[in-house]
Amino acid sequence: RLDNMQAAILGLNLKEYEGEIARRREIASIYQDRLGDLSELQLPPAPGSEPDHFDVFQNYELEADRRDDLQKYLRAQGVGSLVQWGGKAVHQIKALGLSANVPYTEKMFKRCLMLPMNTSLTDDDVAYVCDTIRHFYARE
Repeated sequence: RLDNMQAAILGLNLKEYEGEIARRREIASIYQDRLGDLSELQLPPAPGSEPDHFDVFQNYELEADRRDDLQKYLRAQGVGSLVQWGGKAVHQIKALGLSANVPYTEKMFKRCLMLPMNTSLTDDDVAYVCDTIRHFYARE
């Protein structure tokens, strides 16, 4: 339930909603264009690549070879990134009491990394993230 203040703030934010989604999709397109050719990465579907799939790109999560090393390198270069849920799939969180044998999911969670996806990022900021990732893999 919203009080009047929360409703007023939400009303203001909703006016910007379409622009926020458009900017997130622009950033995702830059990631796709600049990183899509790297064999070490598996990117999410690009905006518009699947007619039945529309993503607002709340997050930009990819799979990366040497994920932990890449994350450390990005951090050293001033680029923040996240490993969602501490790198554990839901069935691996002991407190939930679940158990399952899902080796593909476990492998994927060892590779997943979320890149910056904030609408305040400039195209130059996103290019820097991409250049930094490309430099990391070129060093191999």
